[in-house]
Amino acid sequence: MKNIKLLVLLVTLSSVTFFSCSDNKSVDKEVVAPTKSISLRTQLSKMKINHNIPGKSGTDAYTFLFPVTLSYSNGTTVTVASNEALLTLLANETQTLYLDGIAFPFQVVIASDNSTTTVTNEDGYETVLENNNIPTINDIATLSTCFNFVYPISVIDTNNQPVTLNNDTELATYASTHNPINFVYPFAVVATNSQGTMILQVNNLYEFLALNICN
Repeated sequence: MKNIKLLVLLVTLSSVTFFSCSDNKSVDKEVVAPTKSISLRTQLSKMKINHNIPGKSGTDAYTFLFPVTLSYSNGTTVTVASNEALLTLLANETQTLYLDGIAFPFQVVIASDNSTTTVTNEDGYETVLENNNIPTINDIATLSTCFNFVYPISVIDTNNQPVTLNNDTELATYASTHNPINFVYPFAVVATNSQGTMILQVNNLYEFLALNICN
């Protein structure tokens, strides 16, 4: 099992507002309320790896066509006007205050050919991740070598009902027909770091995706 690195970053709400609202590239548009998006958080976690946040240098398979409206885990809404502003917000996230919602529809620009794709819902967002070789939450849950689940764990199905999974086989079967997986938090995993093997409690999506940063 590989070592894990949990991202622990400091943030204040005032800094969130400053970096998102002071960018002069903002343009007026109809306000649409963001909705929670597992795909968004998956993409942003991958961006933090790509750019070695807070180093903020690196490349992405695609970027947003700005501005985009995002929301935080506490419900605060923010309009982001550039990729640099987004990277600054990511550098200031914490395990309790992080971006996890986006207003649909939005557009992304694919780096390989500079084409533009419109994303209208969560299913379409998952397709964008898959088409650009970004591991989805299902990939991380079933393929990552950074951790092992402590079973049983629970997930919420498409009918908004809880489902209990008792082992890796049941998880893999469920993941093959339900994308993205919507975990019930908290749950526990077994992971290894410099202090040895230990059981960690995972309290939210941000912490779960951070588990996949290991070496």
